[in-house]
Amino acid sequence: MDVDFDSLVIDESRTHGLLMFRLAECVSAIVIADSVREALQEAGIKHLNYVSPEDFVG
Repeated sequence: MDVDFDSLVIDESRTHGLLMFRLAECVSAIVIADSVREALQEAGIKHLNYVSPEDFVG
């Protein structure tokens, strides 16, 4: 079940170095590091929507 939230802060010290993961509170989105987004774009991967953290509505 998704949960609405107004803001999100990710504590990088608790991500265990993971660069992408799904939030339990919002299973319809995947959180990715900028480096992953850049690699996907450079690889020409199409049909993905990237939303910056300040524009995300969860």
